[in-house]
Amino acid sequence: MKKFLILVIVVLMAIVGCSKREAPTQLAQKIEPTEVAFGTVKVATIPAKGIVVFDGDTLGPAPVERDSLAPGPYTYQIFSPDTTHADSTEAFYEVKAGLNSLMVQLRLKSGEIDTTVTDSIGSLVINANQTSEGGRVFIDGIDMGLISQPEFRDTLSVGVYAVKISKEGYWDFTARAVISANQPTYYDPHMAPLSDPEPTTYHLEVVNGSFDGDYEVGQTVQIFADQPQTGWHFTGWTGNIDFANANEMNTSIVMPPHDLTVTANYAKDEPIRVEFHSPDKVRLYGDGHQSWLGLECYFPAQDSTTGWYSNLWVRGQDRGEYTEWNVPAPYSHAVIWSNAVAGLEGQGGSGVPPRFTEWSTLQKGTGISNINTSPGYFVIQGR
Repeated sequence: MKKFLILVIVVLMAIVGCSKREAPTQLAQKIEPTEVAFGTVKVATIPAKGIVVFDGDTLGPAPVERDSLAPGPYTYQIFSPDTTHADSTEAFYEVKAGLNSLMVQLRLKSGEIDTTVTDSIGSLVINANQTSEGGRVFIDGIDMGLISQPEFRDTLSVGVYAVKISKEGYWDFTARAVISANQPTYYDPHMAPLSDPEPTTYHLEVVNGSFDGDYEVGQTVQIFADQPQTGWHFTGWTGNIDFANANEMNTSIVMPPHDLTVTANYAKDEPIRVEFHSPDKVRLYGDGHQSWLGLECYFPAQDSTTGWYSNLWVRGQDRGEYTEWNVPAPYSHAVIWSNAVAGLEGQGGSGVPPRFTEWSTLQKGTGISNINTSPGYFVIQGR
């Protein structure tokens, strides 16, 4: 009996000892290694194609991407792609885990923000349809992520970008995307499965315009007409195809199953004539193709202590043979000018075409004794 008790005690001690030795192993199994969350930064610039130096590495013209970055502050600098804008000074950017987007706007060399590019941001929108959903989007070779419902959307500075969509089991979809200010560029790609023959491409030639090249049948292609020379205006597109809008300089076509040539056409401007159409109206006559938007008129007042009436600004019509303003009485002359910030030196401003810089071509009409021109405005003297 005594021997039996001793044997039981030994066995119990052995069991307890094994349990104590195994405990650290069981505890260690509960400790899991901590995963490091990395970040990816995508850099775009205004103007487009600025040279990006990130964390001391030159990544090239924007848009660019840098991945596998540990969260934290990094330095960056942007070098101007042109002679108008100044390089940025070195700055810090805090990278967080996941996707980071950095948009940098360069200043003019004068130090001011370039108002002509402040709004030079558009977007690329790709519909997530049955064939494109799950596809991976590449912009200028940069992986921008997957297409998911309802759509893929990315903000880009104005410019032209090479877009590719890749999806397993499908032929790649490629396009040349033209990003315009303050508006989206849409694509609804229907990708052909690999079981189908490789999509056929045909050549598009754009005369007096941009974006000729080889495109797939059924692909929507954006085309831009060249800016007209001084004294000429755009009259429309011609070609054996239906245009989205043949009267707009920037339009699109759907590529047919054959080579295609489209042409942007122009005509010489008729001189702009100014006249006092009646005792209470002043008119500008054109050829019906001018955009009068951005032109405003005001009148001096003989009984005003300041010499001018106030709150008499009148916006011109969009298009038409003429635009006119009612003349308050009494008056001696009228001042017509553009509300463009930089006057009419081809800088635009509410749709004023560059050809309106040529105020010296104005012709005197009825009731006009004199025309005095100046950059940005002109004064007409009545009889």
